[in-house]
Amino acid sequence: MLGDLIAEEKNKIISRRVLSVEDGIPKIETSTTGMGNYKGTEYQQTSTFYTIPRSEDGKIFYVEGLGTISTNEGEMATYSGQAVGRQSETVTGAMRFYGSLFYRTSSKNGKLASLSNLVAVFETIVDDSNNARAKIWEWK
Repeated sequence: MLGDLIAEEKNKIISRRVLSVEDGIPKIETSTTGMGNYKGTEYQQTSTFYTIPRSEDGKIFYVEGLGTISTNEGEMATYSGQAVGRQSETVTGAMRFYGSLFYRTSSKNGKLASLSNLVAVFETIVDDSNNARAKIWEWK
């Protein structure tokens, strides 16, 4: 069941590179960095993921990646995720991603402790200037 909105992020794509090409289909790595808020706690985010086109027109993508979040106090959590992305029909270069995240942290009593083994779903919208906004909901 879809739970509460637990985090919102503002991110920026900082790099892209082609990892491989198989049968004419590229696997593209993308890295992001940004800021977020998890249940009132500010954090910094870093992620790296790859995308593979899944449609003949190149407008639908499979996405898989990893990331970290850390607070100013040094507390850290990691996540892995998968998603499907679609290019905007109206804005060139804009995309929307929907997917799932699997969190892990060694924090026992800190502000990120409740992320331990948490599963979440998310929506990320990337504009044509490589700025991204994400909303993350707990999956119960």
